[in-house]
Amino acid sequence: MLEDDFTIESALARAINKYKNNSMMKLFVSGSYITLMTKMIEYGSHSFGRFNHILLVRPFDYYISSLFYENYSLEDKIKMYSVFGGMPYFNSLINSNLSAEDNIINLIVKQDSILEHEINEMILMETNKINLLNDLISIIGSGVTKYKDIATRMNQFNGSRPDYLLNKLIDMDILRKVCPINDKNNSKRMFYQFEDNLIHFYYKYLFNNPYTINRRDAKFFYENFIKADFEVNYISMKFEMISKDFLLRLNFNNKLENIVMDIGTYFFDKTRNKINREFDVVTKDKMGYISYECKYTNSPISLDVIEEEIRQTKNLNIRFYKLDFISKSGFEKNIDKDKYNCYELKDFYC
Repeated sequence: MLEDDFTIESALARAINKYKNNSMMKLFVSGSYITLMTKMIEYGSHSFGRFNHILLVRPFDYYISSLFYENYSLEDKIKMYSVFGGMPYFNSLINSNLSAEDNIINLIVKQDSILEHEINEMILMETNKINLLNDLISIIGSGVTKYKDIATRMNQFNGSRPDYLLNKLIDMDILRKVCPINDKNNSKRMFYQFEDNLIHFYYKYLFNNPYTINRRDAKFFYENFIKADFEVNYISMKFEMISKDFLLRLNFNNKLENIVMDIGTYFFDKTRNKINREFDVVTKDKMGYISYECKYTNSPISLDVIEEEIRQTKNLNIRFYKLDFISKSGFEKNIDKDKYNCYELKDFYC
């Protein structure tokens, strides 16, 4: 509506000014285009300062999203959230009578699927307004996430820096900027992640895929060009992000020993010895840092794995006051769970 008639916003502002002190009406203005809605509340817009309450409606987390497919196995719940994320509309299309894989194939992998059209209409329509934006999303979707590497790849197109485009994608809630919680001002350690799982899946496996001709048989395409990498690499990466949400749920419910003040990645760099290591899930509380080793494997975590992790961090003199563990497949019986916090998939959904 705003795009079709540029006078709408000023007319709305005049109406609010005229009737706000006498009318009993409550007026709700909503929209799905983040950049357009943000303009309405920015200084200088006709409607600036005329709203009593502003709410950015966030997607559901992994737990609430799982209620759309609560009869699925724990592993399939992780798989579904890794693809469809937390958007209610995307999840409402899931047919729980079908397998997780069949839903992925039917709703997004299948050529001209309903969610491919949704992305094209709701995402690409906005990104196409800005030259090279889709190319940038595709680069990050391929796994290039650090600024320096993104800039090198973008230089192949027009020689420009990607700063404006990256900030635009962050404003649109397509990307998020990630900095280590122990070194937030170090731009060299910064990287970018997708904010929305479905967009990530689409750009990683479908957008500009050189084997698109094989999508005529969606199941064949999934089995041969998606499944192996998806199950080994993609879900494992998403599991780390889901683990952060799990820890935040524990935090909000006062189920952690200390209140978490920050959560994210932690970077250790010993330049002199040419040693650097990145820890993907680390929390910060009043006592310091806790590192959570996340394993999305088919084998339970053994005592050897735990002792090796402890040995490495001790030898490197990393400032973690505690090490805890998260495992898809549980833990071997000889691990002392009074000594370590050991979380399994069943803990995510209780």
